[in-house]
Amino acid sequence: MNRPRWVHTKSFQKLKNLFFAMLFHIGFFDLVRTISNKLGRGAVILCYHRVIKGDPDPYSIPGTQVDIQSFIAQVRRIYCKYKIISFTALVEKLKKGVLDRDFLVLSFDDGFRDNRSIAYPVLKRYHAPAIFFISPDRLGSRSTIWNNRVWFLLSRNPTSDSLRWGGHELPLRSEFEKLKARDFINQTLAPMKEEERELQLEQVARAFRSSLQPSENPELMMNQDDLSYMIAGGLAEFGSHSLTHPVLPLCEEEQRIQEVEGSKKALEDTLHLPIAHFAYPGGAHDEKTVGSVRNAGYEAAVTTSEGLVKIGDDLFLLHRVNVVRDDTIYSLMIRKLVPLYMRNITSALKRFLW
Repeated sequence: MNRPRWVHTKSFQKLKNLFFAMLFHIGFFDLVRTISNKLGRGAVILCYHRVIKGDPDPYSIPGTQVDIQSFIAQVRRIYCKYKIISFTALVEKLKKGVLDRDFLVLSFDDGFRDNRSIAYPVLKRYHAPAIFFISPDRLGSRSTIWNNRVWFLLSRNPTSDSLRWGGHELPLRSEFEKLKARDFINQTLAPMKEEERELQLEQVARAFRSSLQPSENPELMMNQDDLSYMIAGGLAEFGSHSLTHPVLPLCEEEQRIQEVEGSKKALEDTLHLPIAHFAYPGGAHDEKTVGSVRNAGYEAAVTTSEGLVKIGDDLFLLHRVNVVRDDTIYSLMIRKLVPLYMRNITSALKRFLW
């Protein structure tokens, strides 16, 4: 009798995590990072989306939802291994061309309310600053961001084995197949204008005889009171994530400028603070998008492309390291950060030798 695939996958994941933990505890991480720092210092910007308690909910894809216990373990270890600084402080260091060892920045995208209710108390416990990139049109919203609404429909549908949409038959028998269907539908919806996109989303909802919005109407996104509370605590700063979270390279020029400039003005009017930093929604950017962000008066912007941040980097194309649900503190440091330090070592040696 064959074992279910998920049992093998779960067991294999445990073995990998044990291997990562062993490498960490014998000092492999510290050794590689020390060599990297000797050859050329690089800072780390971690990118989170959500921190939740328990199983993933249907309001965003599971991978973006880090469990609270994992998050606590990550922040605790990071606090011991790095100097956690604000994003503003990092940008100022990069402008001056001075980067100390082991700087790390915590960042959060999208503005889900669990950033305030679950993640922020952990940050306070460790006196860890963080930057939260939010879309002002989503403040206090009770509906999901458009690119999560398909997942909301798919994940709440326990009966259908497939969905016929856009001339395609999309299998939905497993979470993996649902994620593939979600990606396909979102890629199709991305270049559409908002009105057309809403019509297509309603078609998907009708196919499942479901509502596009949560019937329980939770307040999913942070509201103005949440932002004010976090600012008063002295650890949080805020940046723009555009007005409505579109795929900016697919926007027409007028809409792109409005998304970039309008979000800056809206946040400044709401918070009565300057908004100097931007995160590209979904990490999507092109030359025109980057130009719009520069012209709007921002000082720096982050991508979702993984890498270290080094002196001389384009301040409007700063790398981050994405943290997902399966990441333990050991897999984060060994599987994700060590390769970046190794890449830095290799680049430095090539410059030295050639």
